[in-house]
Amino acid sequence: ARVTSSSKMKVLGVGIVCFDVVHTCASYPKEDEKVRALSEQFRRGGNASTFATVVSLLGEHSVEFLSTVSSGYETEFCLSEMKSCGVGVQYCVEHCSHHLPTSYVIISKETNSRTIVHHRDIPELTYEDFQNVPWRQFNWIHFEGRNLSAVQRVIEDIASFNKTASADQRIRVSVELEKPFVRDAPHKIHLQADL
Repeated sequence: ARVTSSSKMKVLGVGIVCFDVVHTCASYPKEDEKVRALSEQFRRGGNASTFATVVSLLGEHSVEFLSTVSSGYETEFCLSEMKSCGVGVQYCVEHCSHHLPTSYVIISKETNSRTIVHHRDIPELTYEDFQNVPWRQFNWIHFEGRNLSAVQRVIEDIASFNKTASADQRIRVSVELEKPFVRDAPHKIHLQADL
C-alpha cells in the first residue's frame, strides 16, 4: 500500500506557478500617467502552486508539484519558496526559451481594487509530460483546469488504473475550474473528478 496510518498521503498538484509583481498605489493611475508606488512585493502565485503549498503546510501529506517552468530568477524565486514549504518540484518540465507566467498587479488603496495584467508564453503541460511522472504512486492528484484535452486523457488513464487497483491503491482526482468558459467546455472533466 502507498499509505499506512504511520505514513503521509502522497499528493500531486498539476497546473501553473506564476511570478507576481504587486504594486500598491494610492489610487489607480490614469492612462499615460506616471505614479509612484507605495510598495512593491514579489510573490509566488498560480492556483495549482497555491494548492500544493497549502496542502503541504497542513502537514498531513507529502506533496509534489508538476508544471511547466522556465529558467531564471523568477522560476528560482517561486520554486525555492515552494520547496521551503515542503513541496517537491522534481517533476517540473523546463522550457528555457520561454518565460515563467508573470502577473503585474496594481492595488489601489483608494478603492481597494486589484487590477492584473498577465503575461504567459510558456507551453501548457502535455499528456506526454504527465506520462513522465510516476503518477501511480500518488493517492490524490489535483488538476488546475488547463489544457483540458490533455487533462481529460490523464483522468481517463487514472480511471482505467482505478478499475483494477485495490481500494488502498486507487487515486483520488480533484479538478479546479476557475473560469466559466472552462466549466462550460465540452470536456466536462469536472464530472469525472472525485472532488
